[in-house]
Amino acid sequence: MPAKVGKTGRLRKWLGRLVLAVIVLVLLTKLFEPALRRTQLLHACASADRLVVDFNTWPEDVRAKLKLEAQPTYDIRDREAIQKLLGLLRFQVDWMNGSCRCYGDVVFRFCRGEQTLASVSLHHDKNLRWRDGAWWGDATLVAESRTGIDQWLKDNHVPFRRSAGDITAAENETRSCPEPTPTTAAGPVGAGAQPGAQPGAEAANNTEGAPPPG
Repeated sequence: MPAKVGKTGRLRKWLGRLVLAVIVLVLLTKLFEPALRRTQLLHACASADRLVVDFNTWPEDVRAKLKLEAQPTYDIRDREAIQKLLGLLRFQVDWMNGSCRCYGDVVFRFCRGEQTLASVSLHHDKNLRWRDGAWWGDATLVAESRTGIDQWLKDNHVPFRRSAGDITAAENETRSCPEPTPTTAAGPVGAGAQPGAQPGAEAANNTEGAPPPG
């Protein structure tokens, strides 16, 4: 009997150590997650020489159903400006990691020529979602990154009006897309671009202005 009790005690001790090790591993993973995400994104976009800023974040079928006007996109080919934006993207630890249900306010498509390297969307001025990227969920930006992105958009003459709150399925019937001013130094590229579409199609439809607000 004592031998059996001793064996059970040792088993419990090893189980306790195992649980503790798993907890420590999870905590370390969360602590290093922001740096890992940033490294993965920077690596994917290292050769980017073109950035398409797209306000058509809603799926095409939803826009068609709600009869939403297409918004302008902006084609930026300044490699230094692109690298500056990438340098602004820093994330913080988020213990409640997940994804909201909205489509985002704007999509940044980092490209090398006509090839899309990474497509990330900004949600609620604080979360970045890498669409079909290396990590799941929304990465939370640090405060300096949020203000830095706003300033970057201004410096590159990309007007941006942030939408407020979540865009849920119930709200889809009443919300409308952001309506940026169409005249910029970067110049709008085709008004009908959709997230995931090849950027080359946008350049072929270059326009001088955006369609009138819906």
